[in-house]
Amino acid sequence: LASLEQLQQLSLNFSECMQITSLAEVGRALAALKQLQQLSLAFPCCYQITSLAEVRRSLAALQQLQQLSLEFRFCERLTSLADVGRGLASLEQLQQLSLDF
Repeated sequence: LASLEQLQQLSLNFSECMQITSLAEVGRALAALKQLQQLSLAFPCCYQITSLAEVRRSLAALQQLQQLSLEFRFCERLTSLADVGRGLASLEQLQQLSLDF
């Protein structure tokens, strides 16, 4: 993903990828997509995810982002959404937001 620097729209769906424990690689790749305007991340039923810190760091780098959809339904090990809130605070161009936890 990191080599797609001019990408403006991205949708990633990892539904029921129950072995995913970390979003570090996804977060690093997203942070390089500086021109991204629309992003959809879906991780429903990814039971092993425990932190969204990587998502926060990548969101902070996406200053052109206008539309964002995040889905983490049934990610039962997530205990806090504070990281997402911190990441959203830096998105000054954001016009549409969808959150599903």
